[in-house]
Amino acid sequence: MEAEGGIEGVEAAASPAVEARNDSITPYESYLVTLSVGPPANPVLFQVDSSSLKHIRFFAAALREDTFREGRERIIHFEEEDPAVFRRLVEFVNTNQCFPRHFKYDDPIDERDMFEVPCPVVRNLAGAEPEEYRRWLVTSMSCGAHEAADETHEIVKMVIETMCLGERYCCQALMNDCLDKIYDLPFGLREVTLLMELVLLQIPDTPQTLYLPIFA
Repeated sequence: MEAEGGIEGVEAAASPAVEARNDSITPYESYLVTLSVGPPANPVLFQVDSSSLKHIRFFAAALREDTFREGRERIIHFEEEDPAVFRRLVEFVNTNQCFPRHFKYDDPIDERDMFEVPCPVVRNLAGAEPEEYRRWLVTSMSCGAHEAADETHEIVKMVIETMCLGERYCCQALMNDCLDKIYDLPFGLREVTLLMELVLLQIPDTPQTLYLPIFA
């Protein structure tokens, strides 16, 4: 004779910690969460699987149905965030990587195409043409003999902003991914200044004397 409630009833009886609820989800099921990013009048909406978000401490807390409205309504608002940067977090949650994707080589000499987009630099001479960045140019970048091209500077800016976003919402894996990228991106004085400005502005309680081991 089949137990009352079918297999869910048998499971619930065998493991009281697992509550089989016919009117809701079980602890092992997931659902879509809407992330509303940008001004309320014109937000960008991202839909993300709850099981992916709950690995991140901020979202795990926000999605508690017994504590926060966001958990009951399954929508979280980020009115102050930039959708273009927040898209990187959504990408990372879904695929464990985000733009610009970073490639590692076993042979440190073969550093071509470290990223999925070009990151050109320019020698600090009148009329110099952009050239492909190589790690051996790091000293030339630090002393100002080479500079990041404008398009490279914008990529660096986005990676830094993504790192700050990861810190604000407790996504350590995203922060680590961005730090790896920063280590391999062209960094001159302009980029170091930008890094300090954005970190101090966007990450609360950052000490004014900030030590960055990636440049040590």
